[in-house]
Amino acid sequence: MSSIPSTALGSNTGQERVQPLYVPPSPDRSRLHSFIERVNTTRGTAFSSYLDFYNWSISQTDQFWSDVWDDTGVLGFKGSHVVDTTALPPDNPPWFAEARLNWAENMLHCRSATKTALIEVSEPLPSQPKPPLQRMTYAELYELVANLVSALLSLGLKPGDRVASYSSNCTENVAACLAATAIGCIWVSAAADFGPEGVLERFEQVQPKIIFSVDSVVYNAKVHQHLPKLKTLLAELSDRSSLKPTIIIIQKSTLDDRSTWSPNWVGFRDFVNLGKEKKLGRTPDGEIEWARLGFDWPLWILFSSGTTGTVPIHLLPGET
Repeated sequence: MSSIPSTALGSNTGQERVQPLYVPPSPDRSRLHSFIERVNTTRGTAFSSYLDFYNWSISQTDQFWSDVWDDTGVLGFKGSHVVDTTALPPDNPPWFAEARLNWAENMLHCRSATKTALIEVSEPLPSQPKPPLQRMTYAELYELVANLVSALLSLGLKPGDRVASYSSNCTENVAACLAATAIGCIWVSAAADFGPEGVLERFEQVQPKIIFSVDSVVYNAKVHQHLPKLKTLLAELSDRSSLKPTIIIIQKSTLDDRSTWSPNWVGFRDFVNLGKEKKLGRTPDGEIEWARLGFDWPLWILFSSGTTGTVPIHLLPGET
């Protein structure tokens, strides 16, 4: 396959031809090049340029995305259906109608005990101007998610239930999201810097059965207590919708102070240990029993700004 000549990029009549910012030294060793070669071999095509391949990808959409599934190694059952190529975009045709897969399973296919999966960076404090990076390997992340899956199942959660987070962007939050989606639950998230009223408008609509929350956040070199906002949110949820979700507290403060906790709240580490004890949702060889669902099964719920009224919700399926 030949590379695209630089003189063909972004030229306009009467203007100097635009040169690319970067030209790979060995384009024939790129991931895209190997993908095109595979398509040429399996489908008997003879694409010799990126433009040829691009035109094929938009004219034979079903073949292209079927090959993308195979080439990227998606875990799950693909089936024979990809998409109705005669349907127009406004028809919103279904994709991979026979497929069964799980997003979390695909995110956790790597189980390396040495390769880093997550790096958590904390903001500095006067007492700790250079907080250490917190690293987690893929093996450690998988084990954490497996224990959280077991703990969620012990509470009776099932596919379609909503699991929410009122938390910062931390390792525990990522693991909770993966565990919830591993069993087919729908993830809902609100940042810890949101006020209780804004979160109430969101959570009241989706009725989560569990809420993961941090106890504090660090911002602008100060520790801000988060639990007062959580208590306000829970009181409003109880008053307006009689919702009483299970609360899991992610302790980010260095002190294990639970004096301000409500009696029925559970610490994140205690929740993980519960899952480790129950050993639910695993096959005999230790694999998570992934809930492989349809390609359009909802993965998480996002919210638009809601500046003109009640915050609108948007269900996003796994293929996004």
